[in-house]
Amino acid sequence: MQLKYRDDFVGQQQTQGESADIDAPIVFVGYGIDAPEYQWDDYKGIDVKGKVVLIIVNQPPSKDPKFFTAAP
Repeated sequence: MQLKYRDDFVGQQQTQGESADIDAPIVFVGYGIDAPEYQWDDYKGIDVKGKVVLIIVNQPPSKDPKFFTAAP
């Protein structure tokens, strides 16, 4: 599958360049949210040390107006 940078994916690293040579395992953590006030922890049970973390940008979709608001 061919993915187009910025249309299909974005990447961040310290130099903010478009590419980087990385030799590390990738772990997927959903939206990368750790919000105990919502009983939500995408990192639970996942060891990210020394790994590249792959996350979905933004937050999960919901029609609930109280879902991930500033105040639970």
